Amino acid sequence: MRDGYGEHLWYAVSNNFKNNTRTLPLNSDTVGTITVRDANGNVEFDGTGVNGVVAVIIAPGYPLTRQDGVVQNRIAANTNDPTHYLDNIASEDNASFNDGSLDGFFSGPVFDPADPAVTIANDRVVAITQSEIMAAIEKRVAAEVMNCLVGYAAANGGRYPWAADLAATAAGNFSDSANTLFGRVPNLMCNTGGDGHTPPCDLLPVGTVPGGMLTTWGSVPNCFVTNNWFSQNYWNEQVFYSLASAYKPRIGPPPSCGTCLSVDGTGSKQVVVMVAGKAIGAQTRANKADPAQYLETPNSTGGTNYATKSATPPFNDRVRYFPTP
Repeated sequence: MRDGYGEHLWYAVSNNFKNNTRTLPLNSDTVGTITVRDANGNVEFDGTGVNGVVAVIIAPGYPLTRQDGVVQNRIAANTNDPTHYLDNIASEDNASFNDGSLDGFFSGPVFDPADPAVTIANDRVVAITQSEIMAAIEKRVAAEVMNCLVGYAAANGGRYPWAADLAATAAGNFSDSANTLFGRVPNLMCNTGGDGHTPPCDLLPVGTVPGGMLTTWGSVPNCFVTNNWFSQNYWNEQVFYSLASAYKPRIGPPPSCGTCLSVDGTGSKQVVVMVAGKAIGAQTRANKADPAQYLETPNSTGGTNYATKSATPPFNDRVRYFPTP
């Protein structure tokens, strides 16, 4: 890919979002750490705070003389020298940056105050923000979790596992909890289908549906637990789900319901998955047992009514439900 002058694009990425080596965790609460200024040198995104950007893409434009006197010359020998492609102004130099600091990038063009017809910097910068990239990531996470839940139900007579208790998960225990319709995604379902003597549930209490349902995700096709990204990046703390009582664990005929759970006023939902966006307002993650520190009303109440959006901002829950219309 090249810019309008035929030059290759340049790119920089936040340490928090780079692929190798990876900085963990990476989830809704992970912030970008790159500062971006406008053409006047004013900070638009602060890499030392909560609104630094994830990455920048820079179109270098045609060669000119930088403010430090470097005459840009894009011969082969200078291909990897950013000073021959990227420009500088008094408050910023696009040829170098320090992650997590106010030393970042600026977006041009910038004109000479003494002669507005003269361009002193022509780099064009596009910033990729945390909210932009998380909009896609959170949707993917919600879809992956829903795939596991629906796949589990398909293999277990249309029924879903108990959720993991919020207080227990706050202490690091993500096993399912009997009679829990609202909580986090369990990593082991001994209370859903354990028999008290068959591994891995041989040392745990006898389940509420002895031996009748799967105790692990391993048999669910394409389920996220075959990978470790979910727990490594603490998505297991960010994701919640609610289960309609009619679809709770048991052995018997296939379940059905009338209204079941409701989303935006529409009922008959078997299960609802909610991925928490980054902490907003008064939310903190200090109390991991309190869903209100992650989700917005009404999603944080754990009842039977949920929403994909709120009439009153702020609201950044990512919601997925089954069945869809």
